[in-house]
This record gives sequence, structure tokens and C-alpha cells, in this order.
Amino acid sequence: MVQIDESLVACPKHTRGHWVLGVPQRWILGALAPRRMMHFWWKCRARRDAATLLPIIQRWVMPGSTVWTDEWAAYSQLTAQTGLAHATVNQLVIVTFVTPGTAVTTNAIDYF
Repeated sequence: MVQIDESLVACPKHTRGHWVLGVPQRWILGALAPRRMMHFWWKCRARRDAATLLPIIQRWVMPGSTVWTDEWAAYSQLTAQTGLAHATVNQLVIVTFVTPGTAVTTNAIDYF
């Protein structure tokens, strides 16, 4: 099982946290196998769409793995395009960020 999540990384200090036009967005896609804490990778990209994220996941996640993600739209075609098993957690409606009954979560990669 591999938990995957993405995060926007930007730090335009001269505007004290406000987004500056012309400053490129940088997204980090990270993956962590919680049962094997040393198995971690991250990739920095300018976009977080499916065309960008899915090829990275397919290249770096071992076949036969189950991928746990949030419900970001880019992950919706993960199984169809990569052949990996996929489970999601809806972080907007679940207070504990763990799907009841399945224990699907992205807490480990979020904390990492």
C-alpha cells in the first residue's frame, strides 16, 4: 500500500504570503509506504493534472501495489491508466481523515 498526496510549494516573501503574478507554481507529489517508512519519493512539477501525475505514479509505484489518495480529480483515472488498485478518502466530509470500514487514509504522507 502506498499513500500519495500533492502539495503546493511557494514562498514569495516580499508579498508576505500573497500570490504574486508571474511567480510559477511548484507542486510536490509525494508517496510513502507507511509499513516501510524508508520507502518514500517526491517529484516537483509545475502542474498537478492527471497528464502530469499519472505517468509519475506509474513509473515509481510497484505493480500490484494499492494506491491510497484523496479524491482530487486527477486521480480518478488512476486504475484505468496505470492498472494499480486505487482507494480514496474524502477529506472534506470525514473528520478523522480515515474512511470508515476500509481504514483508507493519507495521514502518513500528509504528516511526512
